[in-house]
Amino acid sequence: MTMPSPSADLEFDDNGPLYAARKKVYPQSVRGTFRSIKWSLMVFCLGVYYLLPFVRWHRGVGAPSQAVLIDFPNRRFYFFFIELWPQEVYYFTGLLIIAAMALFLMNAIGGRIWCGYLCPQTIWTDLFYAAERWVEGDRRERMKKDAAGLTPRRIGEIGLKWFIWLMIAWWTGGAWVLYFSDAPTLVKELATLQAPLLAYIWIGILTATTFIFAGFMREQVCTYMCPWPRIQGAMLDEDSLVVSYRDDRGEPRGPLKKLTPEGKPFGDCIDCKQCVVACPMGIDIRDGQQLECIGCALCIDACDDVMARIGKPKRLIGYDTMGNRERRLQGQPLRVRLLRPRTLLYFAVLLVVGGIMTFAF
Repeated sequence: MTMPSPSADLEFDDNGPLYAARKKVYPQSVRGTFRSIKWSLMVFCLGVYYLLPFVRWHRGVGAPSQAVLIDFPNRRFYFFFIELWPQEVYYFTGLLIIAAMALFLMNAIGGRIWCGYLCPQTIWTDLFYAAERWVEGDRRERMKKDAAGLTPRRIGEIGLKWFIWLMIAWWTGGAWVLYFSDAPTLVKELATLQAPLLAYIWIGILTATTFIFAGFMREQVCTYMCPWPRIQGAMLDEDSLVVSYRDDRGEPRGPLKKLTPEGKPFGDCIDCKQCVVACPMGIDIRDGQQLECIGCALCIDACDDVMARIGKPKRLIGYDTMGNRERRLQGQPLRVRLLRPRTLLYFAVLLVVGGIMTFAF
């Protein structure tokens, strides 16, 4: 397995740029196990984010009845039956430690699980892609329309797409401010233009950032703005499960029913490039682990579909460890070690911090 390379378009010599101009990515829609998991998690996460402010929780006379509320005027944080005051900041410190350790644990076990399935940038970008495909069609249709230039119909499609994106972004910003005031009351005030000016300002800021990041910057946010890709690379080990291409099985690439010049069969990879066109980051997973790969596993679904059609075993691309690749080459038994010093340490920190917080609470 080759070492991570930041990008084929980046040069790190004295004369080359450190930033590559964006090339538009046209990911192909896919179906399969991991795509279904991503749809399910998207629905769940968006449902929680958009609807949670409207959940009620009775706390008695004079207390707010919103289940989750950040009450700045009264300096309170409410989370169902929990009420935190400013002097109890150590609970927030503990929550930050737990969040960090959970992220480290996910990374050590399965690579960039957070990035591929749960990151807000990934979720909203997926949602924007769904709207884009609904209006403009799938990969080939979008590429043909962009190449054909602007026509009245094309301008109408772009306008409709941007309108849908803007509505998603607007409700994203609107839902955020609902966590800081009684949601039904604030919705009424927003609709009648009686809400505080600060609410409109923050809705505008979050609407703009969601619209730009999920609609136009997409993979650029993950590659250049987010620090996690650079951190997680140092936290992987040979037993971490990551999305990988099994080059020992797939190489050499070539036609299904032909032989190499040496008269030997080609590997299972027929070089159809379906894994490439399915990637929302526009990379080729067959080049090895790369900084840009967010571990969304859509290339697995795309490849599995091709393998099923040509009668080959699935998981030519799949979750694998660097250690197992070496073991296959040496003819040794494969193994998956979820429990190892690194993961046990992260889990122990989670238990200790969680236990201290529970005891203190």
